[in-house]
Amino acid sequence: MSFRTVYGYSTSEAGWRMCNRDECGLVTIPDLYYVDTAPIRKGAPLTILGAWLYWYDRNVEEIVSPVWGWSATNDVANSNHLSGTAVDVNAPRYPWGSRTMPAAKKAKVREGLRLFEGLVFWGADWDRADEMHYQMGVAEGDQRAAAFAAKLRGGYLGIYKSAPPAPKPVPNMIDECARRHPEIGARLHTGERICKDGVGRYAEFAGGRIYWHPRTGAHVIPAGPIGEAFDKRGYEWNLGYPEWEANRALRDGGQCQAFEKGVLYTYSGGPVEGALIHGKIGDRWAREGWEGGRLGYPLGDEQPTADGGRRQEFEHGAMLWHPSEAIEILAAR
Repeated sequence: MSFRTVYGYSTSEAGWRMCNRDECGLVTIPDLYYVDTAPIRKGAPLTILGAWLYWYDRNVEEIVSPVWGWSATNDVANSNHLSGTAVDVNAPRYPWGSRTMPAAKKAKVREGLRLFEGLVFWGADWDRADEMHYQMGVAEGDQRAAAFAAKLRGGYLGIYKSAPPAPKPVPNMIDECARRHPEIGARLHTGERICKDGVGRYAEFAGGRIYWHPRTGAHVIPAGPIGEAFDKRGYEWNLGYPEWEANRALRDGGQCQAFEKGVLYTYSGGPVEGALIHGKIGDRWAREGWEGGRLGYPLGDEQPTADGGRRQEFEHGAMLWHPSEAIEILAAR
């Protein structure tokens, strides 16, 4: 067994022991994608939350971005991600603290929670809504978890089935992404091109490019400001691979897209290479309301300070990170 104490906590908010990665497994339900980024605690949590992801994908909406599961660290000291008993689904659509899910989808989620008999809890029911978040609904040791996992394994809801007689062909993820995004237009060449790391692949289309990597899946980088800024910054070699689809409907013509090394923003009047935000400053800026908050858009990348910290300028102020882990927001301009 491999358990730990994190930030002074030995159990997470829902009453499960904090664990290391080796106590977690991955969901292996056929035809369920974007779940290999979400380790889940072995045993009942893996069975139950894995089944929930499948039910959600088939009944609420398609899972279109990497699911988040176990994490080594977290901004919330007793987060259930630290015990491998929580998953975040389609996170870009449902920012923490917002209630953006349409009523029809909420109704489907509620139906699913009823079918899962209280074994799954939805973060939308917290005072500060977290509509992307689902976690175990009972504490470790509660026999209802093992009983419901056995019920699922026995065929309840038809999720865990016998293996098919022959394996299905592995889908080409770039082709699948292009199918989901017809707005990207016609493919400009046959086959795929190899990225500099020898692992990733990309293909060019009339309206942008699709990049794929086993860590991140396949995502569109649209032509236009985001695509141009990505090029100017040295492609995936410097920014990493895209993790989400681009949001092209921000204020003042703004756009953003998350990459492995940060979120790239472009907007009218901003730098042509965009502005990258990440790390502790990025986390705090998100809590302040992103570009719609009091600081507005980032004016450029963060820069080092004389005391070993980092500083980033925004439209209406600046944010400083100190080596002590303190974050300071300067008076808004």
